[in-house]
Order: sequence, then C-alpha cells, then structure tokens
Amino acid sequence: MLNHIRYSSRYLVNKLSSNNNNKKKIQFIHTLNSIEADLISLQQLTSIYKENPQLQNSVEKVANLIVNAPSVKVTGIGKSGYVGQRMSATFASIGIGSQFIHGTEWYHGDLGSIRENDLIFGITHSGGTFELLELAPLVKERGGIFCSMVGIEDSPLTKLSDEHILAPITNEILDKIPSRSIISQEVLINALASNIVELKGFVKSDFLYNHPGGSIGKQK
Repeated sequence: MLNHIRYSSRYLVNKLSSNNNNKKKIQFIHTLNSIEADLISLQQLTSIYKENPQLQNSVEKVANLIVNAPSVKVTGIGKSGYVGQRMSATFASIGIGSQFIHGTEWYHGDLGSIRENDLIFGITHSGGTFELLELAPLVKERGGIFCSMVGIEDSPLTKLSDEHILAPITNEILDKIPSRSIISQEVLINALASNIVELKGFVKSDFLYNHPGGSIGKQK
C-alpha cells in the first residue's frame, strides 16, 4: 500500500511538472508570437510610408509647423493620451515649448491657454474621439493650428485638421486592446522628433544642456 502511495505521488509530481513545462512552453510561444506581430506591424508601417511619399511629406510638414509655433500643446484621451505625454516630454527635451493637456480639460478652462499660431496636436487612433472633434474648430477660432495623428485615413478628425499624420496598424491584441496602434504612434513621434532635431540643428550638447540629471547628465 505504501509503495502504491509513493508511486502515485511520483506520478502526480511528474505530471504536474510536465503540465508546468507545457504551460511555460505555451507562454513562451505567446511571447514570441506577440513580438513577431509587433515586428510585422513595423514592417508594414515602413512599407506603407516607403510606397507613399505624401505620408512622409506630412510628417515633415508637421515638424516644420511645430518648430515655427510659439508653443505646442499635445492632447489625447485614454492610451493615446499617455502617448501624448511622452511626446510632449520628448519635445521639451529637444527645445520645443511643449506641454500635455488632457482632452477633457480644454472644456474646463484650458482653452484660455491658446494663443495665436499655437499648435495643438491631437492623438487618436480612431480619428473620431468626441473631445478632439469638438476641440479642432475651437482652436482655429482662437487663431491656433490644429494637427493630428490618426490611425484611419478617412476619419472625421483628418477633415478638421490643418495637417495630419497617418499611423495605421494591422491588428491589436484581441482586436481591441490598444497595443500595436501605440507602437505605430510612438514610431512616428520618433520620426517627428528626428525631423525637428534636423530642422533646429539640435546637437548632443544641446540635449545634455537640457538634461543635466540622471545617467544621461553624467555623460558630459
């Protein structure tokens, strides 16, 4: 009886161990599949921009507008809003007078911050975010410039924007979770930053001057 119990215990341990290994293998496969899907999205984005010089020109036009604007205000809702916060922080570090304003705050007093020729940059994958659709004409009423980044070319916000940047994607996680759309947005924000650096003649020493703290600041 004791031997039978010992055998059964070893069998259960081995089976559980085998199941755990299988779970790890499945998780490993999910991880690789997700990374591969991200890379495919980037490859497709690159192909779309290579095949359409007009899309490249849009990035360059927006970069020029940003450089020449008295100030830049980035806005968005939800996950696009978090992307906007990173965008604004990056722009500030390369010498652009930039701040992030949440998409709902405009209607609670922040419209008063807009001055003539200020550039407001709205980020939305759908291009149909209500708060941004309402904001665009209000910006223009105050003499500002409204630009946007959207995931769908023929979206309502593109029609209201002075210039727009297309950030298309193929598939989100579960077809719903903002994931690869965020990667597309981030990549194109980096493209904007690269253009701005070139237009301004911004060099490494300028960046270090703006970033004296942390490990980056120690690189002087």
